Amino acid sequence: MNGKTYVEPGSYAITVYQPTSVVNVASFGRVMIIDTGLSQEKAGDATYEFAGGAGIAGVDASGRKAIYAFENFEDFSDFMGGGMITDLAQKLFTPIDGSLGTPRLYYPCGRYRSGETYHRQR
Repeated sequence: MNGKTYVEPGSYAITVYQPTSVVNVASFGRVMIIDTGLSQEKAGDATYEFAGGAGIAGVDASGRKAIYAFENFEDFSDFMGGGMITDLAQKLFTPIDGSLGTPRLYYPCGRYRSGETYHRQR
């Protein structure tokens, strides 16, 4: 090439990589989990509801007032009381040890309330 001789590395070449830090290139934005019945879990003949707050068409709150915002996993876990959605939220807030997850998680529940009973929104 242009009269110059170049020596290319062969199979004897060694590549050395020593990272000084691990960078999380994936960033999270705000996340919304819409509960359409995922918060219900069965154990034998019993069905348990792991959810908090009003349904989107609830008696105590509805519409925008029934969309709850959380900025950390502990508050969300206290609100929900456990269940599959709580497990999902934990991975969204802390995807890998030492990395940042979502800064805010929104939780509306697609259900309505009649008395003390919650029903899925149709």
